[in-house]
Amino acid sequence: MSSAKSLLDTLSHEDKPEESRKTGKSDSDVSTSTEISEVKKTYGSSELAQIAMEKTTLLSSTTTSQDRANENHERNDIARARKILYFSHLMSKFSEATWQFSIVLFLSALVNYESLILVSSYGLVCGLAKVLFGSAAGKFVDKNNDVTNGNVWKRLHVARVFLWCQNVCVIMATISCAYLLLNFVNEGGDAFSRKVQKKHMDENFDHTDDGALSTFNYFGILLLVILHILGAIADLFDAAFTVAIERDWIVVMSESFGRVQLGVSEEERKMWLSETNVTLKQIDLLCKVMGPVFAGFFVSGFNNFYTSSSLGGPNNSSSGLGLAYAALFIGLINTISLVVELKCSEFIYYLVPALRSKRENKSDENDVEKVSMPKKKSAKDHGLSSLKIYITQPVFYGGIALAILYFNVLTFGGIMTAYLTFRNVTFGTIGVWRGIAALVGLCGTFIYRHSFQNVGVCMTGLWSILFQLFCMCIAFASLFVNDDQNGDHNDHLPLPLLVFLIGICASRVGLYVFDIAITQIMQELVPEEIRGIIGGTQKSLNSFFLLLGFCLGLIFPSPTQFPIIAGAGIIGNGIAAIAYTFGIYFRNEELLLT
Repeated sequence: MSSAKSLLDTLSHEDKPEESRKTGKSDSDVSTSTEISEVKKTYGSSELAQIAMEKTTLLSSTTTSQDRANENHERNDIARARKILYFSHLMSKFSEATWQFSIVLFLSALVNYESLILVSSYGLVCGLAKVLFGSAAGKFVDKNNDVTNGNVWKRLHVARVFLWCQNVCVIMATISCAYLLLNFVNEGGDAFSRKVQKKHMDENFDHTDDGALSTFNYFGILLLVILHILGAIADLFDAAFTVAIERDWIVVMSESFGRVQLGVSEEERKMWLSETNVTLKQIDLLCKVMGPVFAGFFVSGFNNFYTSSSLGGPNNSSSGLGLAYAALFIGLINTISLVVELKCSEFIYYLVPALRSKRENKSDENDVEKVSMPKKKSAKDHGLSSLKIYITQPVFYGGIALAILYFNVLTFGGIMTAYLTFRNVTFGTIGVWRGIAALVGLCGTFIYRHSFQNVGVCMTGLWSILFQLFCMCIAFASLFVNDDQNGDHNDHLPLPLLVFLIGICASRVGLYVFDIAITQIMQELVPEEIRGIIGGTQKSLNSFFLLLGFCLGLIFPSPTQFPIIAGAGIIGNGIAAIAYTFGIYFRNEELLLT
């Protein structure tokens, strides 16, 4: 009898068997079955065995109730964490969209809206920063999100560093903008002074020409340099924070969802991950539509109010004062965003326990890691660069295909905007078509969800990049249709130009669907310990090909040479389609993609 009690005591304090991880049963069910089998084996069918089994069943029933309560609690926590993630992402992208749109207006005002030099230089510096330091930021994510071995740099700490650096840089940049706008925008207009009194110019700087920057004194030029640097740092840390959230936090949350939900299959976990990616992309696109509209509204409001009033001082223009206040308002928006994002990140971190620990790498955890881990380990052992680690990953062809798409100038960016202006298309009309393109891209996110459910992520990526290539070819061909008309200032567009714009808008469906598909493929195939490196390198490659487009714009600066730049982008799109088709689609079984 004493041996039976000893066995019962042992059973009541035993850890749950590892078998529960390999079956569809709960830990408690597997534990109960194991314990009863052990009792039967030891005592046979005696009365003592019956008593032992009743005791074991009672203990296991209590444990099962507690486990199910814990599972329900964890399930609710993950659902709450995802909602908080959406809200945080909304604040982040909205503040970013207002800043990115407003800085273009401010820089344009500083050169009297007659030159693209400041806008272009700002874009080049920001892009170059991500090219040079994007992978380093990714390494920082991988290196410092491990709480094992007493590492104090947890995932939450890394996120806080990124958020503080990004938003503080934007706030400081808005202050610099406010000073420049207050002191270098001329009275009676909404642009930078080219009519400053010659005496004032001579007293503050030496100049030899009437170029776009000739009216800045030395302190003004210094502030412009600082503004470029602050903007580049903010862009870099924004990209790094995006890598940390999209390539690491979301994946960990999806894995937690799969663990706490009893009976959840791998396909259901992937569907949860897909829905999260789609919702985040929808928030991105909504902010790209609403952010510029909101920014344009209040910037114009500040500008019109102070221009029409007598609030401008004797040494400062009313218009410059209005734009300066608008810049400070942008800083206020980013301050609010910083506080909200910090709190949301903290809530998410403590709602999902898995974010507070680093998953141990097991060679038999899944077949996908079997494909990736040996190459990753070899790269680390030999101290290879981030780019070499990236190249050795099976997702390389998909990632490089996405990066090459950034080489395409057939977007509503600076180069194409200049071309449309050359075709006498008004800024208002360009703005309308830009909004239409964003809304069409938003529709693409809904199409992705339906396509993923029916044909899987691999086929979805294939048809989306081919569809984009088809639309781009139609838009490109319309550039060579002979017509003697350009757009007029009554917003009337000739048919070839209309086809050109429609083709570009339609291509947004393929672009955003492909973007989400590649994001999910990377989330599924990239090992946890190098997610940051791969994500950061991806951001760097995206920026690199974006810079190539700017370089072509410098080589072929005339609007009449725009078809050359556009043609290069079409060729790049074709290369991207080939890379994805042969590097990902035809290898889907090897990569275990659906």
